[in-house]
Amino acid sequence: MVVSETASVAPGRYFTIPGRDPFDEIEWELRDALIPGKDGPAFEQRNVEFPKFWSQTATNIVAQKYFRGRLSSPERERSVKQMIGRIVDTIGGWGRLGGYFASDEEAE
Repeated sequence: MVVSETASVAPGRYFTIPGRDPFDEIEWELRDALIPGKDGPAFEQRNVEFPKFWSQTATNIVAQKYFRGRLSSPERERSVKQMIGRIVDTIGGWGRLGGYFASDEEAE
């Protein structure tokens, strides 16, 4: 079997609308992430941005385990939007480097 060198495996658009920011589709709010410890907070990050429908437990876990950067540093992520953007950029970059997309438009 011969496979075309221009073949791609790009998924079709399913959850988003072209030209519309997916983050505008949900409500966001600022809240504090706090995991209590025996002698005070085991983890605390104030004023983090999360989807309004996420639970406080989800907020605490994601802020502690998945936000990048040292706490109180300028590099520290403060929003799920930043975290998702970082992950999407990484996976998209891997796809581009691996030749999985026929064009930049397809990659988007």
